[in-house]
Amino acid sequence: MALIGHPLRILLLSSHEGFRDNLDQILSERLPGGYQLFWVTLPEVAEKRARELLPKIIIIDDALVGTSASHMVRRFRQQVPKSACVVAVNATNTREAQQAVLEGARAFLIKPVNGDDLLSVIEQIMAEPEVEIEENLVGIPIRSTRKGRAVVIVAPKHGVGHTTLAVNTAIAIHQLSKKKVALVDADFRAPGVDLALNLHEQYTIYDLLPRVSHLDESILMSVMTHHTSGIYALPSPPPQRHIQPIPLPQVQEIVLALKEVFTWQFIDLQTSPDDTFIAFLESVDGIILCLSPELTVLRNARLLLDLFAARGYPREKTIIVLNRWDMKGGIPASEIEKRLRIEIAYRIPDDQPLATYSNNRGIPLILSHPKSALARAYLGLARHLMQYCPTTDEMLQPAVALNQSPNRLSFIPLWKT
Repeated sequence: MALIGHPLRILLLSSHEGFRDNLDQILSERLPGGYQLFWVTLPEVAEKRARELLPKIIIIDDALVGTSASHMVRRFRQQVPKSACVVAVNATNTREAQQAVLEGARAFLIKPVNGDDLLSVIEQIMAEPEVEIEENLVGIPIRSTRKGRAVVIVAPKHGVGHTTLAVNTAIAIHQLSKKKVALVDADFRAPGVDLALNLHEQYTIYDLLPRVSHLDESILMSVMTHHTSGIYALPSPPPQRHIQPIPLPQVQEIVLALKEVFTWQFIDLQTSPDDTFIAFLESVDGIILCLSPELTVLRNARLLLDLFAARGYPREKTIIVLNRWDMKGGIPASEIEKRLRIEIAYRIPDDQPLATYSNNRGIPLILSHPKSALARAYLGLARHLMQYCPTTDEMLQPAVALNQSPNRLSFIPLWKT
């Protein structure tokens, strides 16, 4: 079963460890590495945990103390309306199953749970397009399909060039597609998007947090900066200010709200893994891991790839972009692929003087030097992203002609859905 580009997050509410073990065994056999099972035993804890995790599926055991499965379905529908509730009942408790479905449960399972039945329910839920549950003026739920793509650009260490890659690729996508493109600075320890674009606006991503529960286009546009290149930027606060981590639910709300407005969003992510770092990885469609041909970079890259694997991300969710691939004294690309055991998807040539000059001026090189080898490489990467990871809108458009550049290597990420 093809899953989305991150592990299927499942929350189980049950007071019986044996039931948890049974589900975990079924999932490990049917979805190896493709799921995360979170277990809570108390209903009052489950609501808080659901708001934190925003699971795709919530499985509720009918053998609860002090409440019913149908009541918990009602509570979850209010607290996390985007999560699909599934109840597990004894064969003699079909009335509770019917009541749970009336309260909004997507399906029910008979205990002991059969692996085929569980997999069938999961496949039905995963087969539906990603939607956002909203309410109209009279409180009736409505559904709206998301069209945008969210991509993070991350590097194993600072100085590799991930901010330059993010800025110029975002502008290249906008130039080629003529669509709305957002650039988000989530490198809170060493932000650089504001300097790369010569921005002087006072609003940052943290200005969205007080209004994260009701983000819409007007709120986003009031905070974001429209750059002369045509893209919209959401800067990070200055590094000297004390920054509180952004929890997973708020990160997901911001990413999903941006998807409603922007066809593409590129997120320049910090290099040090923490809770906010993980939250962004969990919320996006794909990861671009930016490397340079240096030994310390490869060592740290191996650690990041191990982290991705430990969290159950499919290999296809991550693509490798090798920056400064032809620098003198650099490790050959073939050796990098051998050490990391992953294919390099794209190569960016070395022109450090031009990149430094561009960053110091605050003018992206794709604008100031559009005919340079670097600018052509960023345009080539943008073409590949548009072809292999199309958004809903772009699937309906003629394919963009590919630049037959030696930089290109074939890759088909799982982002294409």
